[in-house]
Amino acid sequence: MPELGPLRPERVAVYTLTLPGLAVAERIQRVLPGSTLYAAAKYRGLLEGAVYFEEPIKELLLKTWPLHDGHVFVMASGIVLRAIAPLILDKRVDPAVLVVDLKGRYFVPLLAGHLGGANPLARHLAEALGGEAVLTTGTDSLNAPAPDLLAKALGARVPDWSPLKEVSALLVDGRPVGFWSDCVDLSPLGRYPMVRVLKEPRPEGVEGMVLFTVRKAFPLPVPALFAHP
Repeated sequence: MPELGPLRPERVAVYTLTLPGLAVAERIQRVLPGSTLYAAAKYRGLLEGAVYFEEPIKELLLKTWPLHDGHVFVMASGIVLRAIAPLILDKRVDPAVLVVDLKGRYFVPLLAGHLGGANPLARHLAEALGGEAVLTTGTDSLNAPAPDLLAKALGARVPDWSPLKEVSALLVDGRPVGFWSDCVDLSPLGRYPMVRVLKEPRPEGVEGMVLFTVRKAFPLPVPALFAHP
């Protein structure tokens, strides 16, 4: 079964507004022991241990958003998008958000797929419940390396995330991106056709760079993301 990723089950919340959703949410909670299930108050008593709420989901989230690292909504994505929109801050700190259909077939990360762990959570739940993880992040759907995930896996500090968008776009488009390091072995990345594992920190034959280095960032003529393990 796919790993859960950075999320701990007890830090995940599951929400439902309907009776069919309650059945799916209960299955999800069994896969995530210690998670908290929030259900509409009209179903009070149907599921032992659930937290029942009467306020609109948007108001509930004002209280629960900071309490959990992952939020799984068994409801329509439009409801979720309108509810979480005022709470979204930055990809580096936003929690994982998933939506699940009322039959428990599709698990769709909406927010923090990489750094927040929504993508591995979707894979984990889909595998456990016989559904399908629908990943829309470009690097995942096109089998390209994700610099932000690699930085997180290496425990690297990224002083400036602004080049990530342009570098990731190059990777998704299949354009050559150079990866270089003076402190970690990046040779396994050579299996990706768009990656060039460089011996020197020079952008020769590449349109962008990702550098894992103990050195301070230095100017380069192409978009470059610096990470410091």
